[in-house]
Amino acid sequence: MMVLETTERNQSAILWTIAGHDNYGDVTLNDPIEIKVRWEHKQSEQKVPDGSKIAVVAEVVVDRDIDLESILWLGTLADLPATPTELKQVVLSRKIPDIKGRHYRRVVSLMVYSNSLPELA
Repeated sequence: MMVLETTERNQSAILWTIAGHDNYGDVTLNDPIEIKVRWEHKQSEQKVPDGSKIAVVAEVVVDRDIDLESILWLGTLADLPATPTELKQVVLSRKIPDIKGRHYRRVVSLMVYSNSLPELA
């Protein structure tokens, strides 16, 4: 039997996890790492915890818990340009247990971020 967190992840993505915020409240990020994902492009509107609605452009199956405000880019480290474009920011995260509660399927929802990375920590 396949474990939920490892199935269907045949694509690569670059993940910059959130390190914190600087003195101005802007996000600071950790160094990029490459992870295996299943990236599904979609257009939808979803409610975030504060009650407002946001435009979601992708849902991504991942193998780990990813903090909100982290940045994802579809591709490999070898393909990563000096200034990556089409960056996406994690705005929602779901963790769904299997029937026995031993393994989890993790899905993050992404919104368009910008074409420039914030400061690295």
